[in-house]
Amino acid sequence: MKLHPFISANLLAFACTLLLSEFGTPTTATAATAASATAVTGSTVTVYDTIPPRGEQVTVSFQYGLTTSYELGNCAPVAIPPATIPVYATGTLTGLTPSTFYHFRTVIYSYVTGATSGPDSVLATAPRTATAVEAAIKATSPGIAGTQFLAFGSPCMKFGSGSYPYSLAFNATLNGTGVTATNNDGVWYLSGTGASPVLVARTGSLAPGISPAANFSSLGDPIIDDPNSVIFRGLVSGIGGSIKGLWASNAGAAPTLLVCSGSSAPGYPGGVVFADFTAFADTQFNGVLVFTASVTGKGVTSANNSGIWYIAPNSTAPQLIVRTGDGMTVAGKPLVITSLMTLSPTTTSSGQTRHIPYTQGCAQTLAYLARFSDGGSAIEFVTLSGGVD
Repeated sequence: MKLHPFISANLLAFACTLLLSEFGTPTTATAATAASATAVTGSTVTVYDTIPPRGEQVTVSFQYGLTTSYELGNCAPVAIPPATIPVYATGTLTGLTPSTFYHFRTVIYSYVTGATSGPDSVLATAPRTATAVEAAIKATSPGIAGTQFLAFGSPCMKFGSGSYPYSLAFNATLNGTGVTATNNDGVWYLSGTGASPVLVARTGSLAPGISPAANFSSLGDPIIDDPNSVIFRGLVSGIGGSIKGLWASNAGAAPTLLVCSGSSAPGYPGGVVFADFTAFADTQFNGVLVFTASVTGKGVTSANNSGIWYIAPNSTAPQLIVRTGDGMTVAGKPLVITSLMTLSPTTTSSGQTRHIPYTQGCAQTLAYLARFSDGGSAIEFVTLSGGVD
């Protein structure tokens, strides 16, 4: 039987009215609220949201990504049946990177209204930590007969692959047989599960590259500049004065002096030498060491006595990136740099500042903060030369 078009249209309207009366109004675009996060780890997080009462079944999912494009997709969708009270919907985001910010939001899929999205939320994943590894090595031997680990500084951990699934470098103090105030501090390195710590340097022992009578009198917290290269700062005594420097050890081998106070400061006129090393950094490009230092010598004043240098892989020659006192044109205005800092400073337990420079993917791009003579500041980017591993 064929219905008259007027009768057919009114029957359809009557049916829709029945559905709405029985089950309530479907979700509208404003029904999705801001999602929240819990159980946050370095690689996974649980997200949840409250879904308002509705008269139809809907599907809820959570979009996520590094940007508000939510380019990493959705977690597994959850079906929510009709309900007269608010209900929770949860999802699990997986495959995340530690110490990273992620954007996420709720998406409600309705047969009647289509997809509606909630506002953007942001979470930060947990950092990688060396806690479990550090706890394991506390019970191990420092590799020095009759001694035990007493206390630890700030460890540096880096993840690699193959023969070096992870590397850990740390500073620690000792007690036990033969330990005195002049030899109770050291730097150790280990790589891989089940490995034993290898002593890299110890106070009271020879500081390579200075002189046969030069011993380490203090050691700072180390960094790992690539999966098996340990960099640390040391103070040397026993030569009628003190010398500060940076040393490198490859996979726990005897350290090699990279640069020290009193040595020529590249990029400055002859006779200008390094005075101290105020910060150094591990980078995302393996084998490149970035450090900030102060200088002294002829023509050096408080207005031009510091800079940022880097040492390329397989090289021992520092190269100047930028220094205070340099001129720079910003927005067409000539300015003078008054201070410099690589980005994101962190301070270790020993009080030594280590900076983590910004790097752009695998490119050799370093960012630093420059302050100027007019009181302004800017973030500058520089591409390093010399190649990377």
